Amino acid sequence: MLYDTDCKMKPDPTVTFCRVCEPGCGLTVTRDEEGRPTGLRPDRSHPGTLGFACALGTQFLATATHPSRILAPLLRDESGELVAARWEAALDQVGRTLERIRKEHGPHSIGVYMGEPAGYGLMTLLATPAFVKAIGTRNAFSSAPQDCNNKFWAAREIYGHEAIHPIPDFDRCDLAVIAGMNPMVSKGSYLFLPHGMEKIRAVEKRGGRVWWIDPRRTESVRSVGRHLPIRPGTDALLLTWLVQQVAQTPGWAEAVKITPTLNPLLADLPAVSLDDLARMTDLDPKAILSLRDDLLQARSPIIHMSVGVNFGPFGSLCYVLLHALMLGLGNVDRDGGWLYHPFGLWLGRHSKLLGIGTQRAKSRIGGFEPVLDSQPGAILAGEILTPGPDRIRALIVIAGNPLWSIPGETKLREALKALDLLIVIDLFRGQTAELAHAILPGRTWLERADFSTLGTVIQNRTWLSYSAPVLEPLGESKSEWEILFRILSAMHVGGPFRRLLHGALARWDHDRWLVRAQALLRRLFDRHGQGKGRAIPVAGPSAQGNASRASLHPDHTLHLCTPNILAETKRFVAWFSQIRSETPSLHGEDGWIPVSLIGRRRSLMYNSWHGSDGPGGGDGTALVHPATAARIGLATGQLLELRSNGGETLKMSWEASDGLPESVVSVPHGLTTINVNRLLPSGAEWVEPLSGQHIMTGIPASARRA
Repeated sequence: MLYDTDCKMKPDPTVTFCRVCEPGCGLTVTRDEEGRPTGLRPDRSHPGTLGFACALGTQFLATATHPSRILAPLLRDESGELVAARWEAALDQVGRTLERIRKEHGPHSIGVYMGEPAGYGLMTLLATPAFVKAIGTRNAFSSAPQDCNNKFWAAREIYGHEAIHPIPDFDRCDLAVIAGMNPMVSKGSYLFLPHGMEKIRAVEKRGGRVWWIDPRRTESVRSVGRHLPIRPGTDALLLTWLVQQVAQTPGWAEAVKITPTLNPLLADLPAVSLDDLARMTDLDPKAILSLRDDLLQARSPIIHMSVGVNFGPFGSLCYVLLHALMLGLGNVDRDGGWLYHPFGLWLGRHSKLLGIGTQRAKSRIGGFEPVLDSQPGAILAGEILTPGPDRIRALIVIAGNPLWSIPGETKLREALKALDLLIVIDLFRGQTAELAHAILPGRTWLERADFSTLGTVIQNRTWLSYSAPVLEPLGESKSEWEILFRILSAMHVGGPFRRLLHGALARWDHDRWLVRAQALLRRLFDRHGQGKGRAIPVAGPSAQGNASRASLHPDHTLHLCTPNILAETKRFVAWFSQIRSETPSLHGEDGWIPVSLIGRRRSLMYNSWHGSDGPGGGDGTALVHPATAARIGLATGQLLELRSNGGETLKMSWEASDGLPESVVSVPHGLTTINVNRLLPSGAEWVEPLSGQHIMTGIPASARRA
């Protein structure tokens, strides 16, 4: 049903907000004469996103109504084919099998994987941990370790909770240093700037400076500012050197008075000389010194690191070093510097009430402690294939495609095939779903009522977006959270009261009640209509002493040198000592040339929903430096063959680009026909040992002419 505030049908054109990624851009819905949606456009009246929206949002109606979308449950029959089934039959079969596995092998024999789209639906975000807790399993996985687990882990060490993160104030800074981010293609992680490139260009227009730290001369780099083309995976070296330079200034001593752990952190870092830094990062020493001078001379410098840095071998330490650098520069909790969102601080203090971030049971494989209740996906295959008690025998995948997003496709494919039961809740028959015993059709964000969720905590916004459903639910699809509670009911989990609760939640018309809640909140907090029927005004990030309240540690200070952080610095020191004396080889054997792989996101390839047969297209072209192409012997029209150190190979088209360092090959991810993650090494040794963050950039590989 489509509801207005009185819960009546509302077929008129209305407004919504995107739930593909963090920003949650405002959208307007155009309709035909019969009230059917015909398109999505940027909402110029949305107070938070100011008329900004990317193609992922504006083209999502084509995704939601795509002919290949699953609109009824599918069960695998005796012949091995996936055939349509009624909901009652599907839930009965799924519930009975899960109940049997749980009774015979214990709760940890059931695993749950939550994909990123599930995190942008309020009810699914709340229902998934409740589902995991009801089953009693420690084997919960998510897409976060392929994206930003390092920041969650570091925030827990520094502030005492994963939800607390500083937000850079681009509107008032006079120096912006941006590492591992390409906002002209990807709209920002832990940051959203409506019309972001305009805001970044505005830094220069008002007399400031912009620096980009990125191996590739990206679309954003070509647009504005100066570029440091750093060798992939060496960001921690540059940050270490910058911290050591700032530590020689009077501002450092002032910062130590507020954050005493700065000096112990400094003492643990290796001494990095400018010569070592330039040689090991492939950077021009003059450019490094120019960046340092700009940082020291700026009145309001900000530094922001995104997924390009997260993917490196020391992404967690980089985030810690970033804090040390900003504290030493004296620009935390100041206009034009780093700010804190009060909602993030509230969530950190009250997360236990919501059951968020409370799990501490370590994994069977690798002994990883969960971060924000999630285990690293790199061990999923091992948890399934390794014999022993608590081996995963059933897996529920919610709005995700782990076979395509987790490194090590070959081993994970073997593992998924070995499961007694694989259930996928999704929109399409993706690569993971093709192996499932049951596919249950979920709904899109156009078909449900919602409030903005994750993005509110880590964005520089002062609005809480909301939306009623704007598209009638298609076919027999159901919301993910409803499916989860129906599965629990079918499993007969818990005592009589809990079973009654699960059944009631599965039948609850949450859209109707969320729309009523939206109307009530609008009357209470938006009496003057500033939200324009699209958002509720909330307190946003500001320099009002939030830094003094950010730490949840008993001493109320930021902890930059905990035992865990010390363990990371020791690992970094050992790595530094090893590669300090290494000389990268440009020559290989048997026609294979050594290269380093980095990923590349394109504007319509955010996730597998935008695949080669959908609105996103599919361009599997690698970028290769001309000198590297010459060493390989590549000619126009020939295919490039890439080989991982584990022996996996992949053939793809290529084009020359002098916008990246020699011996670095940039490969696109998110394609449906080519999975570059097959080349990425998998297993516990290829994740950060404490954060569980996957190492996914600067990966050693080899290349030759196919």
